[in-house]
Amino acid sequence: MNRGAFDFVTKPIDFQDLETTLTKTLKAIDESNQAVLAITERDQAFLDREKAMVSERFKQQFLANMSHEIRTPMNSVIGISHLLLRTELTEQQRKYLSMIQAASEQLMSIINDILDISKIEAGKMVFEKIGFSIHQIVSNVRDILIMRAEEKNLELRLKFSSDLPPSIIGDPSGWHKC
Repeated sequence: MNRGAFDFVTKPIDFQDLETTLTKTLKAIDESNQAVLAITERDQAFLDREKAMVSERFKQQFLANMSHEIRTPMNSVIGISHLLLRTELTEQQRKYLSMIQAASEQLMSIINDILDISKIEAGKMVFEKIGFSIHQIVSNVRDILIMRAEEKNLELRLKFSSDLPPSIIGDPSGWHKC
């Protein structure tokens, strides 16, 4: 016992020594259990980290695939509407086709932002600082919504404040990023 052994009981039984031996043994068992628990938690944290890394790789691959799969047909819609606008059309056809083109371009901008989520996660989303007409942006949104309004026999009008400047500096396609 003087050399550190505490896992035996002397005879005749000294109950003070027995209590000390039991206390030390229970403490050693508790410390061993805590060490096993810490190792288990460390191993679980390592597995969770590995799963997160695999998940991130799958997400990046999915976004890369979706980028191509979504952008290709959207570019077709934009290109075809652009070609159609160069043909002979009635005024109403031209109006509707212009609305399709504006909506398609806005949707493409939103799709690009969604698919560039890695930039957002990395804190590298950049907003442009260029001059644009707020009247035009709001009018484009109205053009997108006007068909729905007409279906419901509603009139959708815009009224701009007279003190609204004709152009402002910012990101004309970034209004949906906020």
